[in-house]
Amino acid sequence: MKHAARYRICAPPALRAGWIGILAAVCLAACSGGNQLLPEATGRDGEMITVIDNRLWHDTTLRRMLHDVAASGYPALPQHEPLFDVIEIKGSLLTHLLRTHRNMLILQVADSMQSGVSLLHNKWATAQSVVLVRAHSAAAMTDLLLRQREQIAGAAAQADRRHAVAALKRHGNTALRDTLNRLFGGSPWFTGEYVLRKKTPHFAWIEFEPSDILMGIFIYRRPYSDSAAFLAPNMVAARNDVLRREVPGQFDGTYMITSPLMTPQLQHVHHRHTRFVEMRGWWDMHDDYMGGPFVSHSFIAPSRHEMITLEAFVYNPHGEKSRYLRRLEAVLHSFEMMEREK
Repeated sequence: MKHAARYRICAPPALRAGWIGILAAVCLAACSGGNQLLPEATGRDGEMITVIDNRLWHDTTLRRMLHDVAASGYPALPQHEPLFDVIEIKGSLLTHLLRTHRNMLILQVADSMQSGVSLLHNKWATAQSVVLVRAHSAAAMTDLLLRQREQIAGAAAQADRRHAVAALKRHGNTALRDTLNRLFGGSPWFTGEYVLRKKTPHFAWIEFEPSDILMGIFIYRRPYSDSAAFLAPNMVAARNDVLRREVPGQFDGTYMITSPLMTPQLQHVHHRHTRFVEMRGWWDMHDDYMGGPFVSHSFIAPSRHEMITLEAFVYNPHGEKSRYLRRLEAVLHSFEMMEREK
């Protein structure tokens, strides 16, 4: 399987709901005011080092469960693609070089420890997130991973996305952002590789094409009257109506649609100052042979009379989709209304 080849083990030759409940102990920095002394975090988006306590290294059941947590499937894809590329190491091998990695999941066991999960920021490097899982025994650790697996994976994914958003802001395309601010009263952050392909008073299409991989962002607005607009059938119908008019294919009579073969998944999300509905699904081209994953965020504009939708889509027919969709999701999460910018 493709995802198995991406799971690496580093060991000696003789030998890889509820946010409040899980993130009860959050450290904002290793040392107060000492971030300037820390090195920059290493590693890339979607990569994680899992550090296993020496006493757990030979527990194959627990390590298999840890793999299932860290390499769980990326949501709403027709084939399995892991949420993270995982590098697994034994606790005693956590060197100064390895511990600066941007995303880490550490398992610690000691008789005096109480079971729990903490998220630590900037522990050994700037822009680093460490998910620390502690338990007083191997059995307690197994139980904790079993009960909290979705929250642990979600905490790691949220931290990874936060790093990506920060990178976007450091290298932002201000000209593109200014254009979108004027059009929608807000904008995501983009790097210089993104270009504005199409603009109308109610729709914008931003695109980045590396080789044969199509990565795009749509932003559009439409009238809003009541909460029925957020029901799945209505969201799909509105999406299809917008894309039929704004996203034609390469041949006459072809245009983007929502694939009827995969039921979209909806989730209500509260991110920073905004509540939005996230929709994940699969897009197709009407009367053509193209398709891929999409994810959208829809929310009510400050005027309360319009709904704004941000949508990311990927076309990569011969390879993985999650790596590129992850980058675009960071763009969606970077959206800021002008009123909230400083």
